[in-house]
Amino acid sequence: MIARDGDGLVFVEVKQSSDFDRAAARVSPRQIKRLYASAEEHLGQMPNRSLTDVWFDVALVNALGEVRIIKNAFGHG
Repeated sequence: MIARDGDGLVFVEVKQSSDFDRAAARVSPRQIKRLYASAEEHLGQMPNRSLTDVWFDVALVNALGEVRIIKNAFGHG
């Protein structure tokens, strides 16, 4: 998912499982790499390209539908 926050963009990986810890464990290095590639492709189409503020969050969803957001989950942005 891609969301706008002011002038910046947030790329969000959403993971669902029975609890938050299991959902977090489902974020693999391969998926992180895919998220970075998607962001790079998307930014290449934007007027400001690399000047756009960007960060990566993870949205964890448990079995009750509750959501926990890990902001700047990968230390970039």
